[in-house]
Amino acid sequence: MKNLTEGRISRHLLFLAWPSILLFTLNSSFNVIDLFWVGRLGANAVAAVSIAFVVIFLIMAFGIGLEIGTNSVISRYLGEGNKKSASDAMIHSLVLGIIMSGVILLSFFILEELLLGLGVGPDIFDMTYDYLSIIILGHATYFLVYAAFGVFFGAGDTKTPLKITAILLGINFILDPIFILGFSGFPAMGIVGAAYATIISRGIGMVLVIYLLLVRKTVFQFEIRSFKIQRLIFKRILIVNIPSVITFLAVSMGEILLMRNVAMFGTYAIASYGISMRLDIFAILPAVGLQIATLAIVGQNVGAKKFSRARKTAWASSLMSIAILGGIGLIFWVWAPYFLSIFSNNLQVIEVGTEYLQIVALTYAFRGLTMTLGSAFQGAGDAKPPMILSIVSSGILAVTSAYILSIVLNFGILGVWYAIAGSAIFSGITNTIWFKLFQFKTSKKVT
Repeated sequence: MKNLTEGRISRHLLFLAWPSILLFTLNSSFNVIDLFWVGRLGANAVAAVSIAFVVIFLIMAFGIGLEIGTNSVISRYLGEGNKKSASDAMIHSLVLGIIMSGVILLSFFILEELLLGLGVGPDIFDMTYDYLSIIILGHATYFLVYAAFGVFFGAGDTKTPLKITAILLGINFILDPIFILGFSGFPAMGIVGAAYATIISRGIGMVLVIYLLLVRKTVFQFEIRSFKIQRLIFKRILIVNIPSVITFLAVSMGEILLMRNVAMFGTYAIASYGISMRLDIFAILPAVGLQIATLAIVGQNVGAKKFSRARKTAWASSLMSIAILGGIGLIFWVWAPYFLSIFSNNLQVIEVGTEYLQIVALTYAFRGLTMTLGSAFQGAGDAKPPMILSIVSSGILAVTSAYILSIVLNFGILGVWYAIAGSAIFSGITNTIWFKLFQFKTSKKVT
């Protein structure tokens, strides 16, 4: 466990952020590796995986919310010097992970209706359904990993999750081409093979985190026999967890509705959007790393009642995020066709995707600002501001303006891209204003 209430803020940010950046780079590579090999199966297969990713992101919202809630509560307990409560919070988080796994499994029974609601065409419906049905059944096991990573992050350890993810990615990297295209007598499974490769590696991840936390006890020493369910700890995790889940659900639902809008312009538009979203994810990875670092540092300092240091951490992280993502945005703007051609050789897909990147990439700095300040709110135990602003920007503004610009005003697919860019700018500015007015002393106290 690392004490984040003393020492240089910039050093702590970099110390925690770089493993997190590598971690989420590797984590995002699961989908990119799938897309790379699936791209060999044609544009329809790419479109199917692109639509599936929107649904997967919806499921991930629950896991990421659990991770954030766990990180926030454990970091604040440790900031207070209360290791016993931090240990109890770890077990409660794992229990919540098991409960969420069961809930997510129920989504399997509404998958067909969900895909129909997305407007998935008959040419890719069966392919998308087969891929997602396997992913959902396997992804449910990964909620324990989300909980475990929140424990590690809250304790100031970002290297262990990095090592675990590297192992899982290596497994997925080996299995993907074998399962998708076949190898030395092993039958080609197509898009379904990508799903099986992913869930096998995720299942191994679940086994690893259980072993590290409950058998080797690498973070907290505890006696499982003395464990008792405490509603108060559940409540404190859920106070951050639920708004964080809603935040990501708002983003996910916004992506689903935007995908439905994009689907009006055909399979090539869907494929372009799917590839571009994955490139977006890679672009914002430095901000994701800074998010994890900011949440843990702010959490420990709020727990220790060092509110001024918590605020300085948020602004320092935001400036780093703006500088880095702004630079990446310029790179994507200049070399957009090259990055898109890695995943598709279809000229229409590349052309539409280039238009997307040359509009949206210029707003990456605003996304970084939104992400780092949002994590500061969450670290302080108040996840409502980022929740409200996500609902407004992603769930309402982006979706409605995309429809108006693309359909009503006849801007076509460009209207969707302008709407996404505009909502990112709005979110960055409003998060900044809200955080300037935010008082840490009014946030939820953890005892």
